[in-house]
Amino acid sequence: MTVNETNLPVTSKILIFTFLLSGTIHLVNPGVFEALIPPFLGKNYLWIMVSGVTEIIAALGILTKQSWAPKFTVLILLPVGL
Repeated sequence: MTVNETNLPVTSKILIFTFLLSGTIHLVNPGVFEALIPPFLGKNYLWIMVSGVTEIIAALGILTKQSWAPKFTVLILLPVGL
């Protein structure tokens, strides 16, 4: 895994920073996101932890220019937009 962030567009850098920050907050202070869990999923912190880890994975995938990263990022953002 090589990282050469100088070739990344500014928008990608912003997305990486945002996902790393948000993903870290998900893991460090999950209570912040508790109100965002839909009632039908219950108040289980597992959803918060999983979403935090997926955001970090997406950020690292974009940072390292993995071919799967853009599609993965869209997939994890879809439930938020619905």
